[in-house]
Amino acid sequence: MLYMEESFDIASSIKKLRLQTEKTQHDVALGIGVADSVYQRYERGARVPVLSVIRSLCLFYGVSADYFLGLIDTPRPLADAEEEEKEEKKEEPTQE
Repeated sequence: MLYMEESFDIASSIKKLRLQTEKTQHDVALGIGVADSVYQRYERGARVPVLSVIRSLCLFYGVSADYFLGLIDTPRPLADAEEEEKEEKKEEPTQE
């Protein structure tokens, strides 16, 4: 079994961001392509979203997955995460 920090709670991250952006559960469910009842289970913690749903949440809100995965406390814009990834790739030594 993988170790997960006790503070990691994807359900609360999902709900917190929805409330901060003043969206309804229906808005988000529609935006990420799931039924309202499925989305509600994500927020309650009764169901854990699969990777494709986390990706959809990232695209819907324009934030990196770091926030949903509990790696950071504040949502980071997706563009910032993409730029950081590009910079890291530039710094990696090339293998010949």
